[in-house]
Amino acid sequence: MSEDDLQQAVKFLEYYQMFINNQFSKIDNVIENKVLQNILEEYHEHQIRKFEPGFSLFSLISDIYYRENFHSDIIHALLNPLEKHSEGPKFLNEFLLYIKSLGANINLSFYSHAELANRELGKIDILILDNSSKRAIIIENKIYGAPDMPKQLPRYFQYATEMGYTIDAII
Repeated sequence: MSEDDLQQAVKFLEYYQMFINNQFSKIDNVIENKVLQNILEEYHEHQIRKFEPGFSLFSLISDIYYRENFHSDIIHALLNPLEKHSEGPKFLNEFLLYIKSLGANINLSFYSHAELANRELGKIDILILDNSSKRAIIIENKIYGAPDMPKQLPRYFQYATEMGYTIDAII
């Protein structure tokens, strides 16, 4: 190895060492950043709370309270006019009024004969149908920040549309 090659190798190693030190310095700056530390602490607290529901009727009545299907079963039972709660369409009508108050463009008269499809029909969590008006509302229940499957909502929309329904809302 020539003297020039040796000097170039030393310069390269010095440059490389400077580069590595610079990268470690940047990492240290990120680690020591108080704003990022606060965000990380809040995230960590949220993750802990995520699995600690505190007082929850669901956790008192079942050890499967954390399952999405359990929540969907309860929502379905409450909204279903034919369910054993003996309130007929009362809860469903209140729900329709509620989502309308939030901005859903729903004509309530289209749901005067509404019923709930069997749970998971077409893999849809909850499907409100009115056979007279051929109108529908899709409810996709997510808990704990669960993501949608690829093209999940468009598939549900297409499924209900192919059944002959006009979709008024996806909740």
